[in-house]
Amino acid sequence: MMWLKKETKDLGLRDPLPIQFGRFVHQGQERRKRCRGRDRSEKTLQNRASVFDLIKESIPFSVQPAGLGGALALIFSLPLGIAAGLKPDGWVSKLTFAISSIFVSLPNTWLAILLILIVSTELRWLPAIGYKSLSYAWLPPILWDKGTWTHLFGTDQLGRDLLLRSLTGLQNALLIGVVSVIGMFVVGAMIGIVSGYRGGWTDMILMRITDAQMSIPVVILAITILGISRPTPFTVILVLVLAGWPTHARVIRSVTLTESKKEFVRAAQIIGASHSRIMLAHIAPNILPPVAFIAVLDVARMMIFEAIFGFIGIGIQPPTPTFGNILADGTKYLINAWWITVIPGLFLFTALISLNLISNSLEKARNDVLGGCG
Repeated sequence: MMWLKKETKDLGLRDPLPIQFGRFVHQGQERRKRCRGRDRSEKTLQNRASVFDLIKESIPFSVQPAGLGGALALIFSLPLGIAAGLKPDGWVSKLTFAISSIFVSLPNTWLAILLILIVSTELRWLPAIGYKSLSYAWLPPILWDKGTWTHLFGTDQLGRDLLLRSLTGLQNALLIGVVSVIGMFVVGAMIGIVSGYRGGWTDMILMRITDAQMSIPVVILAITILGISRPTPFTVILVLVLAGWPTHARVIRSVTLTESKKEFVRAAQIIGASHSRIMLAHIAPNILPPVAFIAVLDVARMMIFEAIFGFIGIGIQPPTPTFGNILADGTKYLINAWWITVIPGLFLFTALISLNLISNSLEKARNDVLGGCG
């Protein structure tokens, strides 16, 4: 028991309680000061460089890949574009249009995942965890042993039918894309018509607001809005409308500048028609043909953005199926269950290339009606 008495004396446990409490508080303050000083020194060591220096160091890592990608794109696209333009009805033009439509319709994130899948399972340049055989890697589940027609394209990691989830995701993506484009068109039409018709200070102020909005990256805008509020279809549509209306405003402004100089507008002004009547009854109907094919392309573009939002986790949240969250969930099982990612990507790809073909048909029809003139 001698050691117990010695430890009790050394720890001060025989002192009165107020003294023990005061010693405890003092030791806690000293420990906090030491930890704070250590944290400050570590923070100083870690953040010695200024934010400007860190940004300056990271610029080459962003500019070099972007520049290389742009250079390679010009190397391939410039000769093909010139050859297609010289002979619009030739096979080179048709082949160039088909290839460009395919690659424009491919979602970037899905294409990256597909390339990773090919490199891992087929070429084996990257580790392929769980890789069994080439047939296992490429054949759909229906062709495996004990395959069943109940789930034609297989199931996800929770046993849910992937065909049904992909169709539901396509429905949600189309709904968000169409509603977003309608909102973009309404906002852009109001600003573009007023800016192009009124001119002067009104035009300058509205276009500077448009330029400011166009300078905000879509992903940054989405993170800002969807990060502080619960991601819902309404908030996703709001983000897409805010990101897309400047494009419509600029196109509609250019059309309004052309239409406002025509004779029928001058005639309406001469007979005393109000500015609002001229803009709504005479100019507004004429902006629809050039904007129609742009709107169809924007539906496809908004579907891609909706998928990107879901993929990075700021889109509509599970259990509501969207292409983004289906692809994000599938990346965890990319090698063992590739169809979770590939099948929804194929559905999205088919929808996007269909919209691009519809837009091209509308543009050709407009050019035929107007004799190839804007």
